[in-house]
Amino acid sequence: MKPHLACLSAAILLAIAPASVLAEEQATLNGPDLASVGERIRQTGEKLRADLREARARLEAQKAREAEARKREAEERRQLAEDQKREAEAAREAKAAKAAQVALRQKQLEEARLERERQAALTLQAEEEERRARERAAQALAEVRSSSEISAFDEEDPGVASTETLNSARERAARALEEARRTTGVRAFAEGGR
Repeated sequence: MKPHLACLSAAILLAIAPASVLAEEQATLNGPDLASVGERIRQTGEKLRADLREARARLEAQKAREAEARKREAEERRQLAEDQKREAEAAREAKAAKAAQVALRQKQLEEARLERERQAALTLQAEEEERRARERAAQALAEVRSSSEISAFDEEDPGVASTETLNSARERAARALEEARRTTGVRAFAEGGR
């Protein structure tokens, strides 16, 4: 059992030794040593406070930078929204202008179509009037030709026309020809006589 006892006594010595060393150290830390330790503690406290102030300043600066970045981002978003709104308004105006231009073009086309139809109707009416005038001119010419074949030898003969009747027929034919010339022009009259 001797080894066991040796271990136990070594353990007791180890437990007692630090307590005696600590008591010895405390006895030696009197006066000026305590002042220097206190000064070091004070300096360490000041350094910690300075570090803390510096960390707070850095934190405040970081918060200010973040706030500025958020403000800048908000301004950019607002500007982007404003630009998009302007672009949308410009697109609406362009679309409205194009629609107005298309409507104006359609109106012009419709007016042109109506004018063409009106001109076609006028041309058709003029052609019809010209045709009737040619017919009247042809009829008047036929009357003149037939009246020139009448001989005026004897007034009492019922089959023979009188000079007065002949002159009357010639005057009617001349009036008809003159009217035909006025309404159709020389060219139409010339075409009608063929």
